[in-house]
This record gives sequence, C-alpha cells and structure tokens, in this order.
Amino acid sequence: MALTTRETFVNAQSFFRKLLCTLYQILPCSIREDKKTLLCMCEWYLIGLSLRLLLMPIAANGDLVSTYHRSYLLLIGDYSQPTLLLKFVQIIQAFFLILYSPVLPLHDLLYWEGSLSVSRSFFFDVFLSSPYCHTALFLFKLPYLMFDFGCSILLLHILQGEKNLMLAHKFWAVNPIGIFATYVFAKYEVVPIFFLLVSLYCAKQGKGLLSLFSLAIAAYDRIYPLAFLPAYLFVIGKNLRERFVLLLVGLSLFILEGLAFKSVLPGSARGFYELWLMELLSTQLETGLPGYPMKIHIFVLAYVLLTLYWLHSPRRGFDELWRFALAALLVYYATAFFNPQYFAWLTPFIALAISKYKTLIKLHLLQIICFIFYTFQWGKGLAGYLFASINPSFFTAIPSPAELINQFYSSEVVISLFRTILSATCAYMLLIISGQRHSDH
Repeated sequence: MALTTRETFVNAQSFFRKLLCTLYQILPCSIREDKKTLLCMCEWYLIGLSLRLLLMPIAANGDLVSTYHRSYLLLIGDYSQPTLLLKFVQIIQAFFLILYSPVLPLHDLLYWEGSLSVSRSFFFDVFLSSPYCHTALFLFKLPYLMFDFGCSILLLHILQGEKNLMLAHKFWAVNPIGIFATYVFAKYEVVPIFFLLVSLYCAKQGKGLLSLFSLAIAAYDRIYPLAFLPAYLFVIGKNLRERFVLLLVGLSLFILEGLAFKSVLPGSARGFYELWLMELLSTQLETGLPGYPMKIHIFVLAYVLLTLYWLHSPRRGFDELWRFALAALLVYYATAFFNPQYFAWLTPFIALAISKYKTLIKLHLLQIICFIFYTFQWGKGLAGYLFASINPSFFTAIPSPAELINQFYSSEVVISLFRTILSATCAYMLLIISGQRHSDH
C-alpha cells in the first residue's frame, strides 16, 4: 500500500534524526561536550558542504567519465584492460553504479562501441550532451563527498587535544585545493587520502598492522603513500623483524596483484612491476641534472637525502609519521613535475601541521596562489572547459588564462616564475618543519 504524504514526511524526519544522532556519536568526546566548539564546527561544515554541493552538478573533466567508464565495464563483466588499471576506487564506483542504475541510463552514459579507437574527449562530449548530465555529475561525485566527510572526522580524532584543532577543521572545510581537485577537476584524490588518514589514526592508536594495511590500500589507488614507508617502518617497528613484517603488509596488495597478473598472463609478473614502478617514477624522473654519461635525477636525490637525514636520528613519536610524509611531499612539489590534482595530497598534512605551527598557513596561501598560475600550462582544459556542462559552446570558447597573458607577456615565463616561487616556498616550509622537529625534541 502506498504511503501517504504525511507518512512519508514522518519517515524522512525519523531517518534524518537517526542520521544526525549517528553523526553526533562519531565526533570526538571533547567536541561533543563543548557546545560552543560544536556549533562552530557545524557552521564550517555547512559552509564547506554548500560549496561542494554547488560545484558537484556543474563542474567536471573527461577523467571523471573515463574512470566511471572503467567501473561500468567492471560492473558488466567487460573489463578487459590491464590489471594495473583496476583501482580500488573503481570497485567502490561500480558498487555505487548499481545503486544509480534505477535513475540513470548507465549504458548510454558510460558505454561506447569501439571505445579504444575513440578519444576520451569524444566520450566526454557525448556525456555532456545527455539530458542526465548534471544528475550524473552530482551522483558520480557523491561517493567522493562521503569520503571527504570521513576525512574531516578522522582529522578531528587524530588532532583531538591540539589547541589549533578548529583551525585545522576550518582549513579542511574550505581549502580551495581539495575542493578544486575533487569537485571541479573531479578526480578521486580524496579516496586514497581517506585511507591514508585511517592509516595515521591506526598508527596513533598503536595498531601497526592495520595502519600499514590501510597505507597499502591508499597506495593501491595512488602510489605516492609508498614514499612514506621509511617513517612507518622506523616509527612503528621496534626491531628488524617487526619492520620486515610491516614492510610485507605495506606492499601486500602490490605483491598479490603481481601474482594475480602472472596467473592471468603467465610470465608477465616482471612486466607488471615494471609498469607500476614506471607509474611511480615517470613524472619524477622528467627533471634532472646532467651527470655524464647519464642524468642525476633531482627528485630521487632530494628524497634519498631527506630519508637519510630523517632516519639518522629516528624518533619514536607519532608526529614523525606525518612530518616525514609532509616533508616528502614538499620535496616532490619542489623538484618534480606533477599533475594539478596531485597537489591535493598535501592538504591533510598541512591541516595536521597548522594544528601545531600556525604560521604555516600563510605560506600555504602563497603556495595556492603559485599553484593557480601553475595550472595555466594546461590551457582551456583547466579553465572554462571545466564548466562546459552548463553551456558547452560558451564555456569552451572562453580563452584560457595563458592566452590572456600572452597578449601582454610570455605566459611560459610567467608560469615558470610562479613555479619557481612554489618550489622555493616548499623548500622554506621544509626548513621550518626540520627546525621544529629538533626544537620539539
């Protein structure tokens, strides 16, 4: 029997009441008991949520559609691409596609005959012409919003007791880099960030194996968390045996996938590991210094120096985990080429850092300004085209910032200048963190 309007309203009211109670219970006790802090936190949640909800149905790029395209192929059993491309996030997206199937024509939106011979931009143009475009954009980003909320809760638990906890919470709620990467550029960076924060939370709780396994899940989608392994092994592991076990857990998913890859394509396990190693190092190795008869790679040099410095006098405190991770990322952004969405990797560690060193927030603001100019090198792809779902002909015709700059000066010079300032800012932040590390001990 169909429900009446009143019964539907009562059921909805009951559902949201239970949802709010559940959300209240997962907050740290210190926040639940402080009504003023709780009210301030809710206000910033609403501000951040409003910004995200505004952008979810109107902004995207072709990568969002191609990622969900692979998830849909997985869902219908037509996933014939290399095992390396099967990310954990695609399994999550495939699950949500099952939920969306009653309201979205998934086959029309996400499946094309002869897809390997057609460009990804063509897929996206077809997607934009669909009357379901805005609904699909909103629903496709909904899992990211859930993981985003989970990240904010984890940060509150990790930072419980820090005097600048609310500053870190406000930073996460409105940080333009995180919002841009997930809700404008529409990449899934927030998913591995969530598991990375789970890893830090478990480490703080003394659950070493769970911490490394969560780190492995994060690295399975974006391989950069493997760069943090040295700190995890030396901070959590008490001896050589424990460190070896933790290393195996941290690499477990890659080992299992390599074995699975070999079973599917006999004799190709070596090829599998060459593939993911290439994914790890390809962009980092693009910059280097001449070193006859080969090249000295700047990122590898700086990262090894950082690791040796950090491990020379190893500390055993939890703060050493996120400090090393932040330092490693600062080295990466200072010395290597990176795609625009990768800058979001920095946000959780900046949130952790400003809870202790408030002065870093000003330097991060400078980084954001430099990053905006850094994105100009992608032309229209990171300009009006991101909002093509609103009006394709209008927004794709908008000139890129680089084109506007070229009318007065060389955009390449301007972009390179701000890229250099970004590197200098990262290096200066690295010096501050290193100095604070010694002063804290």
